[in-house]
Amino acid sequence: MREVAAALRGKPYVRVMCGHGRLTAAAFAGLKLTKAYHYLGDVKEHKQVIPFRRFSGGVGRASQAKQFGATQGTFFG
Repeated sequence: MREVAAALRGKPYVRVMCGHGRLTAAAFAGLKLTKAYHYLGDVKEHKQVIPFRRFSGGVGRASQAKQFGATQGTFFG
């Protein structure tokens, strides 16, 4: 049976900073599709954060990022 995993991509006209896109894709990498949908819904409802480890200039600190081993994170939506 084939397993379905989450993948992120954008069209050329989507205006996203490459660092933020990389960290968002890293947060979803390896998740099953249903778990990725739930995680994205939690991020939109500000229940979980996308952890920022590398391109973190201007990103505020969030206590929810502790579960990912980071101090900075952001919500989308």
